[in-house]
Amino acid sequence: MDKIPKKNKVINKRINILRKKFKKFNIDGYAIPKNDEFFSEYAVKDRLKIISNFNGSAGLAIILKKKNYLFVDGRYTIQAQQQSGKQFKIIEIHKFLPHKIIKKLTLGFDPSLFTNKQLNIYFGNLLRLKPINRNLIDEIHQLKASKSKSFYSLDNKIVGENYKSKIDKIAKILKLNKADYLFVSAPENVA
Repeated sequence: MDKIPKKNKVINKRINILRKKFKKFNIDGYAIPKNDEFFSEYAVKDRLKIISNFNGSAGLAIILKKKNYLFVDGRYTIQAQQQSGKQFKIIEIHKFLPHKIIKKLTLGFDPSLFTNKQLNIYFGNLLRLKPINRNLIDEIHQLKASKSKSFYSLDNKIVGENYKSKIDKIAKILKLNKADYLFVSAPENVA
């Protein structure tokens, strides 16, 4: 008999712990996207990898009581099969949206990780969606909060000009356009 690789055992254990939470929240399954709360594909808390071992930049896992699905786009089908194929049925999301496979169930999800548009596209109205205002993957994996680091400046030789000069340029553009604010939504653009 083949030995189960250690990584698969860890993933199976996490899935089983997650499934034990289904009864408490009165759900039939739980959805885990790749993105984080900022909708960045470069998530520090890579919950999808934690539950599936899949590390591609796009995907959605759905853990049900008896079955696991991993929805990926065509770029990641082979990678998903290699990394998660033992525990998950791999499905190309463009061929089968989740709502075409999963019907008449109550699916839990972290509302900070999905937009209303995503929920409608992925799940339609063929199943009941139940927002859970805490992330169940964080609970089972006990993700540690990343430590804050103090601000530091890089040498102008590296960045081309100092941050004060860049801020002044942006302020001038804002004033020229009669704007009061600049909204920067991508965390990597703030760093």
